[in-house]
Amino acid sequence: NMTDNDDLEILMVSNSNSHILSKWKDDMNIKNIKLVSDYTGEISAKYKSFNLLGFSKRTVFLINKEGKISYIDWDYQVNDEDFALIKEQINSLD
Repeated sequence: NMTDNDDLEILMVSNSNSHILSKWKDDMNIKNIKLVSDYTGEISAKYKSFNLLGFSKRTVFLINKEGKISYIDWDYQVNDEDFALIKEQINSLD
């Protein structure tokens, strides 16, 4: 069960500044996700998740402790189907 996995760390990387991210996190009452401001787009560009309009695409990466990417969803849609795929991938990790 992905919610019981103490080793699971969820990072949300956004081109929004840290003030906007903090307000969003408070408004959404999110507790188990760390928000990372990628205001310059440097992180997004390294992961090829930066588009020409100047912001990050909605991409999901599952990365293990050794830094190996085990799953990528290049066009994550906020819906039950895509969320179920991510849950399945997380639950299949060692």
